[in-house]
Amino acid sequence: MKPLKLNKKLIPRGKGKTILIYSTAILGTIVFIIVFYFLFCPAVFFNGYIKGKIETAFMKGYPGYKIKIGVFHYNFWSSKMETDTICFADNDTAMNNKITGFCVTGFKFKHLINGGPKGNDFSGYVIDAKNVFITIPDSKYDINIKNVHLSGSDSLMCAEDLEYHTRMEDEKVFAASNYRQTLFKISIPKIELHGADCSGLISGKNLYIRSSKLTNPAMEVLLNKDKPFKTDTGFSPMPNEIYTKIKKPLRMDSIIIVDGNLDYNERFDAAGKFANLNFKTINIMTHGSIHNTEKLVDEIIHVDCIFNHATPMKIKMKLHLSSEDFSLKYLGTFGAMDLTSLNHYFDIAEPMRIKSGMAESLAFDVEINSGNASGTVDAIYKDLKIESTNLKKWQLITRRKIASRLANRFMIHKNNLPDKHGNLKPGIVKFTRKRDTAFTEMIWLSVRSGLEDISGL
Repeated sequence: MKPLKLNKKLIPRGKGKTILIYSTAILGTIVFIIVFYFLFCPAVFFNGYIKGKIETAFMKGYPGYKIKIGVFHYNFWSSKMETDTICFADNDTAMNNKITGFCVTGFKFKHLINGGPKGNDFSGYVIDAKNVFITIPDSKYDINIKNVHLSGSDSLMCAEDLEYHTRMEDEKVFAASNYRQTLFKISIPKIELHGADCSGLISGKNLYIRSSKLTNPAMEVLLNKDKPFKTDTGFSPMPNEIYTKIKKPLRMDSIIIVDGNLDYNERFDAAGKFANLNFKTINIMTHGSIHNTEKLVDEIIHVDCIFNHATPMKIKMKLHLSSEDFSLKYLGTFGAMDLTSLNHYFDIAEPMRIKSGMAESLAFDVEINSGNASGTVDAIYKDLKIESTNLKKWQLITRRKIASRLANRFMIHKNNLPDKHGNLKPGIVKFTRKRDTAFTEMIWLSVRSGLEDISGL
């Protein structure tokens, strides 16, 4: 076969070389522009094709959710992907969940083309976000977290300033319902999760964490007891009820809480003051793996704190998380305390206040089965006196004194001291949980029933 020859008559002399030069220049210019934009101006390419591919891949992998990514940037030299905002939600709600200042280091280009890492392998990823805002569906609560950091290679996740709070002001939440509400406010300045399965956390398929450390957490519980409780509405779930509702695989080997604070508050008059009990410098250590694929899960919790700014308190608790019924066993001790330090609670919650009294020590041993508390409280105290506070001003001069004297003489056990044989009268714990009784309230009211039995209050 003869080689194909170009008919030189068709191309004027000198013109062929010119066309070839022009063609090469145009092709080179096009290639240069593509390479330049691809390497140095990737936003043109990534905010079109790639961003759309990631959004499509996400919604295909999570068909019940939708996502919208803001301005998108990718740096080839550092394998870093950045975006100013990511909005996400399920298909039935508005786009009000948001991540800002989102950055992923170690995001390979082939992952971008595929819409994400293959097999959800995030082992080489380092993820940072300045702020994460989440609206909890079918709830009056929002969650806000700052400076989230997740390292796949280190199996580490940490965050700052977690806030769990109501969407509206407390009084507006209370006023919006004709029935009693229990509100929770939680703030955690620092969270560290070690030995975390980052792929599982990001994909939402499982939650495996070796140890969790929460530093300076604060929790506030608010109850408006000025309104009735509606029995056919939602209730305050116990830990076992929350645990059994977790359907995805969960494993957590230990939880450490450092220098926490708990404020427990009850209100009995609309817009009135709250009766308060406070637990400061709370330190908690747990033992036993929380694993929701196991049939029997018991968590041992050790707590030490300062009660009501007055006395050290220690508690050891065994919580049956896998139990169908609320079951718990706990024991603990209080140190010496001036009993008048309880008046900021009694002044509001009870029709009386403590006039005098000194407690040398207190120990309790309580067991709760199916919401029924039983056990004993041993308290050594002396010189307990009370005075009535629920009478009107024009009654205070006479009736208040009479009521206080009668109570102190015939009802109150002024002293509870060991006899000559060292025996001490115990207080019998007897309390049944109501549907609206919260977990912290159940712990306090059970011990209080034993104190009432000893003192006659």
